[in-house]
Amino acid sequence: MNYALRETPGTSNNSPETFRETLPLDDAAARMGLKPDTLRKRLQTGTEDGFKGNDGRWKVYVSAFPETPESSENVREPSDDFQTDDLLLLLNEVRDRLSDKHEVIDYLKAQIAEKDKLISGLVSKLPDNNELQRQKEINKRLKFEANKNTVLLKQAFKALKAHAEKEAK
Repeated sequence: MNYALRETPGTSNNSPETFRETLPLDDAAARMGLKPDTLRKRLQTGTEDGFKGNDGRWKVYVSAFPETPESSENVREPSDDFQTDDLLLLLNEVRDRLSDKHEVIDYLKAQIAEKDKLISGLVSKLPDNNELQRQKEINKRLKFEANKNTVLLKQAFKALKAHAEKEAK
């Protein structure tokens, strides 16, 4: 199976953002205009998407179609100030990631609600504490009565044995 291109959830199949390619850390850093150590730290903190391959080296997901200002919906026209353009690109990337995180949060909230419903159903089937206490008291009384009856039976057996011995003489 080829994992070079990966479909990104929640995107249209017709859009260029639908597929991302996997690049080694150094190549991805060069494409993104970052130092490899910077990209490695972003991967470790989860601010960039990637994974470690079987060889222990980082593989990074990057757009199969490098984004240009014309293809991005949120980017303003380039300005004379290079830092402003970089900040706008970063802001748009953060917004996209935040949107993805909100989708994950909503999904997890739904999963938690479903689990809570299951737990409530199971808890409602448990006997209440008063019923458990009542059963314990009944068991305690039954044990006491059984012990008392055992003592009485032993005494009665002893008396019958003594009576039988007396009769035999």
